[in-house]
Amino acid sequence: MSNKPVAVILAGVHDWGACPLNRACIKPLAPIANRPIMETVLLRLHDAGVSQAIICSNGLSALIRDTIGDGSALDMQVSYRDDTMPRGPAGCVKDATEGIDADDVVVVESSIIPFFDLKEMIDAHRSGRAVLTVASKTSSTSDEVHSPVGVYVFSKKALDHVGPDGFQDIKESLIPTLHRAGERADVYRTDGQAPRLTGIASYFALNDWALKRAAMGAWDADGYYAEGTAMIHLSARVSSNAKLLGPVMVGPNAVIEDHAIVVGPTSVGEYAIVEAGAVVSRSSLWARSIVEAGAQVDRCLVAEDAVVSDAERHTRMVCVAEIPNSKNATPAKADNPIATAAQDVAGPHDPSESMAVQANKPTD
Repeated sequence: MSNKPVAVILAGVHDWGACPLNRACIKPLAPIANRPIMETVLLRLHDAGVSQAIICSNGLSALIRDTIGDGSALDMQVSYRDDTMPRGPAGCVKDATEGIDADDVVVVESSIIPFFDLKEMIDAHRSGRAVLTVASKTSSTSDEVHSPVGVYVFSKKALDHVGPDGFQDIKESLIPTLHRAGERADVYRTDGQAPRLTGIASYFALNDWALKRAAMGAWDADGYYAEGTAMIHLSARVSSNAKLLGPVMVGPNAVIEDHAIVVGPTSVGEYAIVEAGAVVSRSSLWARSIVEAGAQVDRCLVAEDAVVSDAERHTRMVCVAEIPNSKNATPAKADNPIATAAQDVAGPHDPSESMAVQANKPTD
């Protein structure tokens, strides 16, 4: 067998729950610091010495493939697998790695960023006697209570204990089976740097965290240059009299026009436009979105192709476009916005993170 590990990324859960982000995109493609979270997961795996990854999805692999491709841009080999029947995490790993020549399999859930030393975890697994190593963080109340973060290293021997059909979970099915068989499962303690994307509150927290890391030079930002605490892509256009305050990331071909003000933490996505005199603060503008002249947005998510019309003011809104998302689409103008109440379902409800959703309807 090959001594080089292969990775399996579990991307079967796409739904955000009762959350307005369901109107915006599937979870593995949500942009964190202007990069799909799935791509960041792949980069972390590449840094750990993994060059081959299999993405397991439930019927939406074509959509993920359109964004991630074959991995060549990341110097990796990426393939895709759709499960026709629910197999559970352990079942997915077993099926995806049938015929794969590798001693070890690194398994990562697609909605977390493993920002700890993955290579050290792989090495620890190999130097021990366990057939399964579980990355965990300790409870805030006790060092003796461990909580899995969604990253595992399997030896191929562990997969011999996974059934060929039916739903097979890792925590509920495989680990108890390994214990009964006398096989060892170990815990790898992380420093807690494995943030998880769940809903609106966690999206902003994770995007803020990544932008602050980028401002400190602790985030992969190829093609960007630093200007104060802002990271600006080489292809972006920022007016000399625009103001960028705090951690701000301006993506490829984005435009910040005259007298616009962008206050961080804020990300401005590819081809997004902040027009003259607009004010954007603590927000995330996704690809091809527009904040028109004089508009103001605070703690808003403006999704792909969405438009905030001139002189509008929004706080804690998710703005989505009622047109198909396409890299060649022309952003629609906002007309007769429709607002419906929505809230994040990540943990106990926090009224301060309650969001509304506004849809931009195409004009005639």
